[in-house]
Amino acid sequence: MTKAAVVLLCAALCSAATAGQDASHYGTDSVSFQALQTEGVLQGCSLVYMASASDTAYRNGKPVFVVGNLTVIVRDASAIMSLKIGLSDVTQDGAHFSKPDYAYLQTENVTTARSGPKTEDLDERFKLFIFNFDDTAMKLLLEMIETNKLTIGYNRTSGGLDVLVPIDLTVSSTRYNSDGNAQRSHSVEATRGFASCMMRLLDQVVPSGAK
Repeated sequence: MTKAAVVLLCAALCSAATAGQDASHYGTDSVSFQALQTEGVLQGCSLVYMASASDTAYRNGKPVFVVGNLTVIVRDASAIMSLKIGLSDVTQDGAHFSKPDYAYLQTENVTTARSGPKTEDLDERFKLFIFNFDDTAMKLLLEMIETNKLTIGYNRTSGGLDVLVPIDLTVSSTRYNSDGNAQRSHSVEATRGFASCMMRLLDQVVPSGAK
């Protein structure tokens, strides 16, 4: 990483703008920022998300809740980016939890779909996809912060169709009215917090000569 990348991240942070209201049923339910620390030392930056979508590829258009986090964390003086994702299908018997076979991140111009991530099965509900923190990852994060938009793609079977879940990073919370319509509250605090955290985190892994 270079100092120029950190400056671009700051510029993206400063240009973030609040989005308008959206009453549609499907969409982002919430996004929040978390700083990860150990004994007071910053270890990572995370955006925790919850969204709902219509799964037309595997569930005949029935709703699915997609939950997890996007995290950048420092390990051994180098950074990695990870996507934690779990799926919750809404059925007549309640919620049924599962995890995808494959998942990735994308913005309008960048995707990690071909990045060959390592995977970890965390439990029966969540799967972790671990990406190298390379130029693709940095470009994706910069565009994500600039636009406040991110898309999560997943499939349930190897080689199956992808379900795309748009994430609006400005949605801080969602309240559902009696008619079922969603009233979303918007804020750029999650994006600002993540970008600020990233600048501090990169200072730990960028060589002093590159700053």
